[in-house]
Amino acid sequence: MLISYDAPARPEYWKNLGEKGTYATFIVYYHPTMKLTPRGEAFRTRYLEQFKEQPVYGGLNAYAR
Repeated sequence: MLISYDAPARPEYWKNLGEKGTYATFIVYYHPTMKLTPRGEAFRTRYLEQFKEQPVYGGLNAYAR
């Protein structure tokens, strides 16, 4: 299966699929441990404060526009 969204970075992906989600191929745009620009770090900090979870690529992308 090819996933074009960062679903495997989300905890509910693993909760729902468990081991069955292990070998899915997905296009990665962002990982929570990657270094971001100062603007990206500011967004990540505010997002974490508000939602208590890491942002997904779509949130970072929308913020950058």
